[in-house]
Amino acid sequence: MTRRPAQGFTLIELLVALTILGVLATLAAPSFRNLLESQRMKGALAAIGGLYDNARWHAVRQRSDVVFVFQPGNNNTWQAQLTSGGATLQSVTSGDYPNVFSTAGQARVEITLSKSQGLPRNIANATIGLSNPVCQNGASFTVWATGLSSTDRSRCEGA
Repeated sequence: MTRRPAQGFTLIELLVALTILGVLATLAAPSFRNLLESQRMKGALAAIGGLYDNARWHAVRQRSDVVFVFQPGNNNTWQAQLTSGGATLQSVTSGDYPNVFSTAGQARVEITLSKSQGLPRNIANATIGLSNPVCQNGASFTVWATGLSSTDRSRCEGA
């Protein structure tokens, strides 16, 4: 009878591999959390930007004035919504994006978009500021008087 060589892992080898895996997971956890928070911030900014773009589209397509409103609330909560003729067409809230807050001192932003061209009426630049645990310095969504919009995440660490 010939003896076959042993195959597989010993218990010691398995425990060492699991220990190394645990240490690597512990080191990666903060980076993963930062990535998750950064993606939430990007998602909230994209949702607000999309809402504004939808407002412009709806104003031109339906030939009706549309109002884009960003309303900060208590405890750094916020809500952005589109209304036309008193009816809410679409809304996004801070509840959709956990840990994304309106920045301290954020004022209410209300922009009426004209039915003819979907451009803002009678505004200077309007900026919406958001922050979260990763982006403590904040990120912003700005609507320019020309109707164009932009997002600034340059002050956001890890974004």
